[in-house]
Amino acid sequence: MIKFLGKNGFNIYIYAPKDDPYHREKWAEPYPRDLLGRLAELVDVSNRSGVSFCFAISPGLSMTYSSENDLDKLTSKFREVAKLGIRWFGLFLDDIPQEFQHEQDKRAYKSLGEAHAHLCNRLEKGLREIAGDGVRLIMCPTQYVGVEPAEYHRAIADGLSPAVYVMWTGKYVLSPTITGEDADSFGRGIGRKPFLWDNYPVNDYVSQNKVFLGPVKGRTPDLMEHLSGFVSNPMNQEEASKLVLITYREYFRDHLRYDPDAAWGRAVKELLPRPICKDFMAFSEHSRACFLDYSESQRLEQLVKRVLEKPKELGPLNVLARYLTRQRRSVNALRQGLKGPLKGELKPALRKVVLLLEIGIVSTDLLKRTRRGSTKASRKKAKIIDSMVHVAQQDESQVLGELRILSSMDGRKPVERDSFILDLARLATSSKEE
Repeated sequence: MIKFLGKNGFNIYIYAPKDDPYHREKWAEPYPRDLLGRLAELVDVSNRSGVSFCFAISPGLSMTYSSENDLDKLTSKFREVAKLGIRWFGLFLDDIPQEFQHEQDKRAYKSLGEAHAHLCNRLEKGLREIAGDGVRLIMCPTQYVGVEPAEYHRAIADGLSPAVYVMWTGKYVLSPTITGEDADSFGRGIGRKPFLWDNYPVNDYVSQNKVFLGPVKGRTPDLMEHLSGFVSNPMNQEEASKLVLITYREYFRDHLRYDPDAAWGRAVKELLPRPICKDFMAFSEHSRACFLDYSESQRLEQLVKRVLEKPKELGPLNVLARYLTRQRRSVNALRQGLKGPLKGELKPALRKVVLLLEIGIVSTDLLKRTRRGSTKASRKKAKIIDSMVHVAQQDESQVLGELRILSSMDGRKPVERDSFILDLARLATSSKEE
């Protein structure tokens, strides 16, 4: 991933994995020699790729902010990795209690914001003594979201060194749109331009059962001018994430004329073999719904809707059947043509798409049969559809219009939507009784 970033003009990689115990739970403990060696490899690759490697620690669950002993442990940890050549550091204070956990801190500070500003200032000074004036510190505040400043932000603005970057995710944790006006509003609260941590295409809030195959959108052309930095938070599916990152690259290079769909097309052509690009473009339309845009499989939705409205008419059924057959042929060709890690990442979604398309094809056939009345054969086919639907519902991959965002991190109501194919199947199995 770091090599990919360097080749495409990105200039920073932030190392902050929650599954590294020495990043969070064991923040005060030094890295074992083998893990430090692996970290050194990453730093070396970053340096050779022209990418700044930013090492971050999340100590907020247990640290006493006013403790000199804890500060020494934190500084020592950073000193350890600074020897590897790291000059960018992160102090991440997100996803922790918003109240003091230690009596010592309650006595030492008026507010959590004051404590965090004081800690960052002392840490930044210590880092400069360790690694020189080239040091950069990024802070992720506990309140990293919104556009209306709170008391916490004002304490940051009043007390934090101007040299420290402060992260922000936009109006929401998952922000459908982010504007320069939003950035300025939050920036006034923290006393500087915010450093945007854009939570796309990260997919852990849908349990990684939805692979987001679509371009970044909703970031206004003027946004870059109002930020001190801008990073994307990708999916665990790193190969699929690269496609999205190409669209970020396009936005960064020419945000004034950025066209999301055109950028997506270029990303697919750039990263995939030419013979499968058309099929991949078709497949990606069935796996792109997310907080940026809930729309997906729009042609399928349109065709199914026509059948639902006029189930007795043969014309809409024939059009839908031909569409589903073409899509099945395309997806099967993609399954044959995809190679390497990307094929593994997309295998569950591709399998679910094929199953749902098969359900759709059988359902259209049943609807044609039942136009002439219910028969023993049609009732048998309805049972087959019910069985296939049961299998599909056990598969947690989300494709062909299915979307389950059960949080409100994007400022909207949670969404729980079935695939459009299942609407068709329900119509077909109910029609056998008529």
